[in-house]
Amino acid sequence: QSEMTAAAVTNTNTTNKRSLTFSTVTVREHRRTMYSAAVPADGGWPLGLSDEVVREYAVTGGVEQFERRKQMELRQRYVEVYERRRARFERKMRDAEEDNNGGGKKHGGRSRS
Repeated sequence: QSEMTAAAVTNTNTTNKRSLTFSTVTVREHRRTMYSAAVPADGGWPLGLSDEVVREYAVTGGVEQFERRKQMELRQRYVEVYERRRARFERKMRDAEEDNNGGGKKHGGRSRS
């Protein structure tokens, strides 16, 4: 959910085409919650927005700047998640190889992973 401020209507050329721009966009991010009044068509969880605001900030440069920033954040988060999963997978593969070679460490009767 976002609140847009500082709107300006401008003429872009002499043919009287108009455009609307926003110099600042205020972004308000809410926590997700189970929403009992909704039933998703695909059978997934009925999610909605809670009243709890997780983060609120202003983005200068308008909606386009907000979208660019959000895409960069999502890409960075994807890379971080991918790297963690890859490291965990490699660790499990090493542990499995050590267990197969008789070098696994036993803790309480189970292999450590």
